[in-house]
Amino acid sequence: MIRKSHYHQLITLILVLRNVDPLDKIRIILLYIYNKGGITEENLSKLVSHAQIMEKDECIIRNMAKLNVPITMDAGRKKPPTINRKDRSASVKYQLSRFVPSIKDVMEVKETKKQEFIVNLVRY
Repeated sequence: MIRKSHYHQLITLILVLRNVDPLDKIRIILLYIYNKGGITEENLSKLVSHAQIMEKDECIIRNMAKLNVPITMDAGRKKPPTINRKDRSASVKYQLSRFVPSIKDVMEVKETKKQEFIVNLVRY
């Protein structure tokens, strides 16, 4: 098992490497933020600067908030915000036999927002 300090060191080492693609660095940062339930604005800016992500690519991270993923949180808050999970008890035949990752909920929000955008685009 990787201890918390090693976890942070590994992420920092990967973000500093120049041969890692910027989109892979963004994915690592997003997974870290998603796992933590949000980070402070200060920590986000440190991660972005370590990764040397350009400002136009930083919007990828910040736009995840539009998909209901908590990106930043207050510095004084101890407990990370909970991610709203969809109730799937009716669609699962055996309640304990089916694991649904929380990222599926994020992707479903993305799909509904995409459909709403297309409907509004057709109206105009």
